Amino acid sequence: RDLTDIFTVQDEIVHAIVAALPGQIDQAGMRLARRKRPENLTAYDCFLRGLELILMMDRTAEPAARLWFEKAIAADPNLAVAYNGMAWLHLRNWNLELLAKDLEQALVFARRAADLDPNDSRCQGGLGVARLYRKEFDEAVFRLERAHALNPNDTFVMVFMAWLAIYRGRPADGLDWMSKALRLNPYPPSWFYTSQAMVLYGLHRYEETAAILVR
Repeated sequence: RDLTDIFTVQDEIVHAIVAALPGQIDQAGMRLARRKRPENLTAYDCFLRGLELILMMDRTAEPAARLWFEKAIAADPNLAVAYNGMAWLHLRNWNLELLAKDLEQALVFARRAADLDPNDSRCQGGLGVARLYRKEFDEAVFRLERAHALNPNDTFVMVFMAWLAIYRGRPADGLDWMSKALRLNPYPPSWFYTSQAMVLYGLHRYEETAAILVR
């Protein structure tokens, strides 16, 4: 390899490490919060307990996740990420049941989260996805691009950008985003692969889509 290739590889390694660190920190925080006695839990601990449940992608765990997020908000009404967690619960329900009230509630919580912490990429991303589902594309673009600018190594935001590309009829761009997200995240949640399948379907690559969905 020439010197340029070496620097490129170094950059890729750094990006991969930076992308993986937040997830590992969250996992460590979840384990610690799980071991604490209820009376010793902070607002952020409560948020982490809710986050752990919502990441299970199990509908039966969602009521408990909601309770943890509500406890976090009660302990600290300015904890932006807890409102973002509530927004994602409503977004997930809307995806499954298509109830307008869930989309409205998701927007309320997502806006509150982004207002409380405008520099949190996940909060901006949550608001961007809420706008995307409402087909408010200009605002969705603004929020998701801001989320990516705030943290270019956040692989969750990369997947949100892939969703945006699909909605805009640009599945090839979506595939680029998904490829980068999967390359940088060594422990992707299952919905990353579902998102990859959506992109491949948009590209009419049906056999690859089916292969992912039957895993």
